[in-house]
Amino acid sequence: MDSQAQWAPFNAYYTYDNATYTTIYNSTATALNAYKGSVYQQASSAISTTNQNCYEGDSACYSTYGFEYKPGYDSDGGLRLFIHAVSYL
Repeated sequence: MDSQAQWAPFNAYYTYDNATYTTIYNSTATALNAYKGSVYQQASSAISTTNQNCYEGDSACYSTYGFEYKPGYDSDGGLRLFIHAVSYL
């Protein structure tokens, strides 16, 4: 599954520095994606492993996803993404 947050262009290169400003809390299931947006909008992007049985076949399982947003600047603010109530990004 691709998790993505989109931002306004903040630098002349139209790229977001994922390595500096992004924390992966579960590196066994999530990795940074190379996609960083374009000239119109920068993006933070990560790929996470999910239970494929919830998307394919006749399984009765389901997946839950959520996010937590804290307004602020630098370390005061942030965005966390959750899969099955576990913080991945």
